Amino acid sequence: MARTGITYDMVAEAAEALKIEGITVTQRSVRERLGTGSMGTIGDLLRTWNSQQPPKTEPVVNTTLSPTIATAIEGEIVKRVDAVISTKNAEIKALTDNNDAWDMENKALREEISDLTAQVQELEGECQRREGERRTQAEYIHKLEAELVTERNQRIEAEKEAAHHKALTEVLKSAPPAQLAPSVAHPEPVADPEPEATLEEAPEEPVAPPKKKPGRKKSTA
Repeated sequence: MARTGITYDMVAEAAEALKIEGITVTQRSVRERLGTGSMGTIGDLLRTWNSQQPPKTEPVVNTTLSPTIATAIEGEIVKRVDAVISTKNAEIKALTDNNDAWDMENKALREEISDLTAQVQELEGECQRREGERRTQAEYIHKLEAELVTERNQRIEAEKEAAHHKALTEVLKSAPPAQLAPSVAHPEPVADPEPEATLEEAPEEPVAPPKKKPGRKKSTA
């Protein structure tokens, strides 16, 4: 039951005043307006007041626009749509141009790669050719070195033999013919003989004493 001192009329009056002022009607707002009373009593009386209020109806809003406003709005919408379409077309064109530029750049790169690949193959072939030439030259140099060694050895042997014959000729020229054996006059070739040894080993030819001619005997008569 409601407490003595707070009546329905007091609550209803406070609620109507709050409603007119545009303040939401609640137990607390009614309690603050009255300055007294318990929240339970005010709540019971306020529910009674709410049940007696007419149902709320939404205000009818006229959504029909005047032709001038509708035309202006439509023009603004078309303008904004055209601007968006123009922007998107510009973006699409820029992307298309970029794609074309990228395609041209990729084509140029592919051609450059193809040229570089051909150059690499050509250089590899040149390297192989030069390697073959280097091996051929190495073999030729080795052959020349062997020939030079053989030629040098032959020249040394020829110089030794010429020196030997020269020394032997000098000995034959300086020695008397009578003291030379037939083998010395026509010596057989030997390997690197010493000239002094040739003279020492040559046998001396014996010299026969001179024969006396028979003279006439002196007569003793």
